[in-house]
Amino acid sequence: PPHAGKLLSVLKHMPQKYGPDAFFNFPGKSAAAIALPPIAKWPYQNGFTFHTWLRMDPVNNINVDKDKPYLYCFRTNKGLGYSAHFVGGCLIVTSIKSKGKGFQHCVKFDFKPQKWYMVTIVHIYNRWKNSELRCYVNGELASYGEITWFVNTNDTFDKCFLGSSETADANRVFCGQMTSVYLFSEALNAAQIFAIYQLGLGYKGTFKFKAESDLFLDEHHKLLLYDGKLSSAIAFMYNPRATDAQLCLESSPKDNPSIFVHSPHALMLQDVKAVLTHSVQSALHSIGGVQFLRKFSVLFDLFCFILSFYQDVKAVLTHSVQSALHSIGGVQVLFPLFAQLDYRQYSSDHIDTTVCSTLLAFIMELLKNSIAMQDQMLSCKGFLVIGHSLEKSSKAHVTRAVLELCLAFSKYLSNLHNGVPLLKQLCDHILLNPAIWIHIPAQVQLILYTYLSTEFIGTVNIYGAIRRVGTVLLVMHTLKYYYWVVNPQDRSGITPKGIDGPRPTQKEILSLRAFLLMFIKQLVMK
Repeated sequence: PPHAGKLLSVLKHMPQKYGPDAFFNFPGKSAAAIALPPIAKWPYQNGFTFHTWLRMDPVNNINVDKDKPYLYCFRTNKGLGYSAHFVGGCLIVTSIKSKGKGFQHCVKFDFKPQKWYMVTIVHIYNRWKNSELRCYVNGELASYGEITWFVNTNDTFDKCFLGSSETADANRVFCGQMTSVYLFSEALNAAQIFAIYQLGLGYKGTFKFKAESDLFLDEHHKLLLYDGKLSSAIAFMYNPRATDAQLCLESSPKDNPSIFVHSPHALMLQDVKAVLTHSVQSALHSIGGVQFLRKFSVLFDLFCFILSFYQDVKAVLTHSVQSALHSIGGVQVLFPLFAQLDYRQYSSDHIDTTVCSTLLAFIMELLKNSIAMQDQMLSCKGFLVIGHSLEKSSKAHVTRAVLELCLAFSKYLSNLHNGVPLLKQLCDHILLNPAIWIHIPAQVQLILYTYLSTEFIGTVNIYGAIRRVGTVLLVMHTLKYYYWVVNPQDRSGITPKGIDGPRPTQKEILSLRAFLLMFIKQLVMK
């Protein structure tokens, strides 16, 4: 179809996400904030932690002397309590114990506009010594301070706002975006905060179920996240997906005790909105997901029209590329495209040799971002299908870019604790398949076999991915039938392979054989 190559190059970037698919948008207008209901008693005995992801989007002509946008404000009607506000790119955390007496701490971090940050502010209560304040940015400790006292009051905290001070005037409101907002009734430690950072800025859960995230997390991070401590410590949580008109539903686990006087639900004031959209994914979803890849017959012009139309729509529920693919049968719906590599582009007599690398990059990006996609790739023997298609298609498609993608994915899988089965398929059907590589330029082949005989063989995890005896026999077969120096048919009757296309010169063959023999030696000796 027309523009098929262009469309595929656009699709390649779709699995990559540069921001959350749901967030609260604060316009920076007077009284634009999220108003929380009154809090009966502030949870200070075990300390407390405020946590969110934020992105500042300040209006033009910022007056540093006047503009002090608030991240949050939790105070009583006497003005006692806690708040955090920005002065330029600095975050100031404030605790007010009594009228005219307070503590301020400047977080030693320069917050840039239009960039996402994970901000975690931890108040640690110590009964017999000074209390502490720790501020983490992107999972790392950015600033630390001591507080000689804490806010001790039995009054109701009835002036509680997200994105504004209690006055809510135009100089005190936040302009930008926030994702889910958490208050924990405990002082989280550094390991817990770093583990939360691994979940990314799109996380909106309550740390109850290990299977809720499709991300690749280390076991010690999973233990910290899902041992029940984080979930039970959530005092309140407001999620941009859990909204009804201007009502923002409190989403902490039902078993957790409520800290509110009455109803825990908050209210989005003025033009504060919960935005649930991602324009590219929404456009894909609106035309039926990515099932059009089965035949690859959707016109690029139609795609661009729909894409431009949905860029202005801000309330469309997001369906990621991964979930859309999963709903129509998984990553295997892309495999037939490899059988079409030799098809000529519309109104052209030439084969587009970049399609293969673009398609591989798209698939591998999907696999990196999803455990479910990896399981599908494994169960349907995806690399076997791809390897067979590359064998049958023109070798012009097997470029250096294709090799570099395969090597990069091999390195990625070798460092993944559960990537061994997929690495085995990649090795058996692509990396160690000489029929794919024999006709490509010798310099590219040299990169492959140098990697196999040095970096690859030196990786500890690969010995679970390759069978020593079977791999030695496979490489010996490769040397005998593909990388022969002199045609063996006349002297031994062996029918050589790899003669239906250009081959490396005899000198280049000798170099390639040396690396293959080194690979065998390493397999036998280690």
